[in-house]
Amino acid sequence: MPRAPSALEIAAALTLLAVPRARATPASARSVAAADTGRGDTATTEPVIVELRVGRLAASTVSALRRGDDALVPAGALLDLVEMRHRVARPGRMEVERSPSEPPLVFDTALAVQGGGAHVVRARVLWRDGEIYVPARTMGTLLDARIVVDWGELVITIADPASLPIAKRLAREAARERFLARRRGALAPDLRLGLSRPAWAGMVLDYAISAPGDRPVAGSDYSLALGADVFGGSLTGTMASVGGASAGRVRGEGSWNGVWPDSRTVQQLRVGDAVASGPTPRTLRGAYVTNSPYLRSSEFGVLDYAGRVLPGWSVEAYRAGSLVAIDSADAAGRFDVPLPVEYGENPIDFIAYGPYGETRTLSRTYRIGADLLPARRFEYGASVGACTRLSCTETANLDLRYGLSSRWTLRAGADQIARDSLGGLFQPYAGVTGTIASAWTVRLQAQRQGAVQTTVRFEPSLDLRFDASWSRYDDRVTAPLLTPAGRRAEWAASAFVRPLGYRTPLYAELTYDRVETALGAITRARVATSYQRGELRVLPYARIERETGAGVPPSTETFTGLDAFFLPHPSWGPVLGPLWWRAGAELSDAGTVTASEVTVARPIGGALRFELGATHVPGPHGTTFSLTLSADRSLLRSYSTMVAQSGGTPRVTQTVQGSVLADRATHAVRFVPGPSLERAGVVGRVFLDANGNGRFDPGEPPLANVYVRVGTGAAATDSAGLFRVWDVVPFEPVRVAVDSSSLASPLWVPTYGTLEVVPGPNRFQPVDVPIAPGGIVEGEVRLAGDGRGVPGARLILTNRRTHAARAVTTFTDGAFSLLGVAPGSYELGVDPADLAVLHATAEPVRVEVPADVDGARVEGVRLIVRR
Repeated sequence: MPRAPSALEIAAALTLLAVPRARATPASARSVAAADTGRGDTATTEPVIVELRVGRLAASTVSALRRGDDALVPAGALLDLVEMRHRVARPGRMEVERSPSEPPLVFDTALAVQGGGAHVVRARVLWRDGEIYVPARTMGTLLDARIVVDWGELVITIADPASLPIAKRLAREAARERFLARRRGALAPDLRLGLSRPAWAGMVLDYAISAPGDRPVAGSDYSLALGADVFGGSLTGTMASVGGASAGRVRGEGSWNGVWPDSRTVQQLRVGDAVASGPTPRTLRGAYVTNSPYLRSSEFGVLDYAGRVLPGWSVEAYRAGSLVAIDSADAAGRFDVPLPVEYGENPIDFIAYGPYGETRTLSRTYRIGADLLPARRFEYGASVGACTRLSCTETANLDLRYGLSSRWTLRAGADQIARDSLGGLFQPYAGVTGTIASAWTVRLQAQRQGAVQTTVRFEPSLDLRFDASWSRYDDRVTAPLLTPAGRRAEWAASAFVRPLGYRTPLYAELTYDRVETALGAITRARVATSYQRGELRVLPYARIERETGAGVPPSTETFTGLDAFFLPHPSWGPVLGPLWWRAGAELSDAGTVTASEVTVARPIGGALRFELGATHVPGPHGTTFSLTLSADRSLLRSYSTMVAQSGGTPRVTQTVQGSVLADRATHAVRFVPGPSLERAGVVGRVFLDANGNGRFDPGEPPLANVYVRVGTGAAATDSAGLFRVWDVVPFEPVRVAVDSSSLASPLWVPTYGTLEVVPGPNRFQPVDVPIAPGGIVEGEVRLAGDGRGVPGARLILTNRRTHAARAVTTFTDGAFSLLGVAPGSYELGVDPADLAVLHATAEPVRVEVPADVDGARVEGVRLIVRR
């Protein structure tokens, strides 16, 4: 590890600094050269005190040797500095450990060739006073790093240490610090704006019209949906034709949906047309209430993963390349990683690091089912109302769920259905969902007068998955409503495997299902593979269907088929290159073609797309041709479709879809493709905040052509400084941030790095985005005593109110300059890591940046570094 220079070394370094660079080799140095033990070495060497640097990561003062313009560095000191394990096997021989898969590096005075494995160079090394000295160029070649020798400054620098253990360790520590900062909430937004609940705001109108070419008015279908924000909830009403417009039949629905994200008792309430709670959704006209979140977070919770490595090792867990958990082994090598997981698939890579850069890797996949709840979380759902689609008069449900642990969730409830002539149905149910050994997921549920259902899923990795389910239905119920009528039992299974891993384009899948009814059974099975090479993907498959029935001979049919996709190929030129192809054909066991199709599609410009297809099925209709032209404009979306059969008259249909948005904040009406019902938007003004109050005041200039990010969307401001982004999720926080590179002046900075707003439904949420006229902070970093500038020092400027930090590096003369510093009070200090390298201290200084429209300039800031 890096060591502090001794008093003797410092004195020698100061002596050498005082001696002119060009001088004859002293007699003492010549006598030392004669004592070097490297065989055949006749060159003159002289001792020299140099500073050995590993980029900007570490430094140490060491005793090296100079041979002409070449430097021989002490291998042990350099390897300690870069944190590589090494040992002296015998006098004149040193072995350096690398990764377990690589042979050690070897330095030996008895050998003319130094290295190990693929790293072999011809060089002589020296053994002196228990240390091996290696030419700098040789050491750089063996370590895959460039070493620069500067005799003028007496500095030897490893210029590119990224592949060395010290750089990897510091990178891991930086990633850990970012991870811990996220957990501490350091990445919280600078300003939060909660959900406002106006009495009435906003208006959204969705429309869709489909008209056939032969009867454009009488045969048309239409649907209209109107929505607004009323008392902080979404009030919606829909109207749609049933059959052609000439029939005069219209179906209407309406509801009000309120959401309270921070409430523990009621988070959602829908009155009017709603979907019933419970495991069997159905529509009703009544009320629905629950404490389940409106939009469930993808984060599920934390699972503990325990294991054992060598003592002193650390363990990190990565999901999709991002660090999600860290831990260190105790004296016995045990560790316990608290692993945050999300709903769905969680492929996790565990990497264990040894103290000298050793690594061990392990991969696991955790699946969190959608039915699971975090430990000790209770959720309920209740609904009651009139039936709208089922053959019943009234229906009600009470559904209860509880997270027994992070791996098991209990569920219970009851359905009550009222029917006119057949009597009511009371159907209580209970179930459990859980995971076993991370890779197994099981689900059991039983319902009175309903069904008993079992589902098992095995998924140890993304390359292997197996699902199986079994259901047994109560066939004694007359005219069941929540289960399929006439069905007795059902089996289903599927398997997916990637035999060569997820990086290869080859996979296979198998599906099987069997349905038993009172009349017989139907069994289907299908096996398919997929392989992609370049732009071509082929999917050959085979399937079988078997039917059995009472008093009827069983029948079995087998089919083989092939589907193929050809993605756009730019090398085919501007005409054929953008084409997208799909073709498929299926043969029966008798060798006849049962179905075939071919489709080709191509974009035309940026908004148009055509699709031409032909489908052939044996029978009276023969081949069916279709042509579709779709246009996705900024105002609406349209589809023009023509379908023709062999010997028939072509049918043409035109469909138009879009939305009209009323923005009360800016008194504007916008047209978008839609649909937009129960969606939200953000509208704002970007302006130069001259008085610093964070609000847009008369006389403050709006800023045009500023790029603003809103969640996953973005927009540029117009001449009035306004931006609008639609199609964000209502009731959920969304972040607003300005792209600083799009600001006209490098001195301007956003007052808030990130804003967080909660938009309401069916409307735009207004927000002001102030830009502060920033300033310039200039100064220098000097050594105490001689007043020399400190080059390459990393400085940290920290806002004393928000604790946001910026970094800047000093120039070769120790000066620094920071642009775009927002008005405020700051603390400026030298990075502690740099102070550790210099074995020095430096007191931070306070910097005040005043507000100035023309840009404040703070000069003369000085930091003093004391050794």
